[in-house]
Amino acid sequence: MRTRLLLRIAVIVVLAGLALAGCHKDKQPDLAAETATPQLAVQNAIKQLRAGDFDSLLQHVLSPADYKQLRSEWTRREHRSLRGVSQAERQRFARNMKRLTRPDAKKKEFAKLEPFLAAWKVVRDKSLPMMIGMFDTAVGTEITQSDSLTGKQKSQARGVLKAVTEWMQRTEWGSKVKAKKAVGIIVDTARALDVKTLEEASNLDYEQSMQRYATAWKGGKDVLAVYGLSVDRMLDSAKVETLTQKGDSATVQVQFTILGKPFTTSVDMLREGKRWYPRHFLEHWHSARAALAFGASTAPATSVAVPSSAPAPAPAASAM
Repeated sequence: MRTRLLLRIAVIVVLAGLALAGCHKDKQPDLAAETATPQLAVQNAIKQLRAGDFDSLLQHVLSPADYKQLRSEWTRREHRSLRGVSQAERQRFARNMKRLTRPDAKKKEFAKLEPFLAAWKVVRDKSLPMMIGMFDTAVGTEITQSDSLTGKQKSQARGVLKAVTEWMQRTEWGSKVKAKKAVGIIVDTARALDVKTLEEASNLDYEQSMQRYATAWKGGKDVLAVYGLSVDRMLDSAKVETLTQKGDSATVQVQFTILGKPFTTSVDMLREGKRWYPRHFLEHWHSARAALAFGASTAPATSVAVPSSAPAPAPAASAM
């Protein structure tokens, strides 16, 4: 584990929480009841996000027909996700997983950190401000250039990013006690994932993938909690209220606290049939579905359509 990796996990998990907070198990009657109003749809989705139940979360934000199609596209989409991944990246992933899952991984990974921990005061004074500045710039640029976030969502994401960078600045990354605990969580998570290569990961079926997402999500949250950033506490603090509702459209406000600071976000909701869905996610899926259909109709008969520009939506998972 490296500090850089830890900081990266922090923003991935927090921004994933913000992005998905506006977005429950397999039983359709439960889904109908839990999405019967805009407020219920958001409240129950937040509960599923906290639990890491990404299959239920997808069932919440997709119609039954769309969810069925997502399941049928899963294998093709997962194979497509490796397109553009270099051989060097594949080898690096395999090396890291081998390193993190060896029998003495906890001891050796902590030993690699000890020189950094011993020199923490020097690193904090000389290198940390620059590292955080670069991180803030990189993530801020990604937010600005994102095609999947609305203007309002970009503003909200920048507010979260500011709180996270302030947390990075005041966190005692040089604590040996915290580092040993975090290393243990990362090693245990890597072992629980039970994936040695990216190819193995791409060949997981839908249920297996959902299980791995939940494992990685819990591991990421647990590491952040060691250093004082509790994603569960943030989600538990959410207060959901329907601001406006007219016909099949509504706006839901979500107030939550992250790192001691209050934030407010809004979610535009759309009713289809008797259920309410987050409009932005539903529109994204419909666009992706249309692109998939177009790719299939224009692909040569002997090939499989794999339009990389329109991936089907998938839950965010923390990178280990």
